[in-house]
Amino acid sequence: MSTYDIYIPPATHRQSDEYFKWKIGNNPETEAERLEFGLSKDTPTHRWLLSGIIGRTDKQNYYSFSFRIPYINEDPIDRTYTLANGLLFSHAHSIPPVDGWDGVRVIQAERAEVHIKLDPRAGTTEGTFSARFIVDGLPLEPEGSFNMIRDDVPNRL
Repeated sequence: MSTYDIYIPPATHRQSDEYFKWKIGNNPETEAERLEFGLSKDTPTHRWLLSGIIGRTDKQNYYSFSFRIPYINEDPIDRTYTLANGLLFSHAHSIPPVDGWDGVRVIQAERAEVHIKLDPRAGTTEGTFSARFIVDGLPLEPEGSFNMIRDDVPNRL
């Protein structure tokens, strides 16, 4: 089991051409309301962090998919990551509040794959992902795509 921090971007955090979308089974495609793409330095090993989020914790409708891949250097990346070669992939969703405290449950993927093209200098990334989670005993298998511009938030990069 790994430990890491989750930062929830403001409700309006998104650039016009960016997207982070997912589809689960036959359900309609969902497009994230808020996006996060940056270099996370909150662990001993720096990682690129990408997230797509809908909802809010205070409304008990928060829902997200996030993944991290190893930071190697500033050279462009074009490769596929799995849990076996450094990918960390999680799903988070609101749970009922307890004593006035909003709750979010974070579930690690049991299987995941991300194909990513990432240019650190240009601050751009695009790719596709698929994952499998077990949520309350049932499988959750999102498939999605993303096209994002790097965040440059000094207190998180």
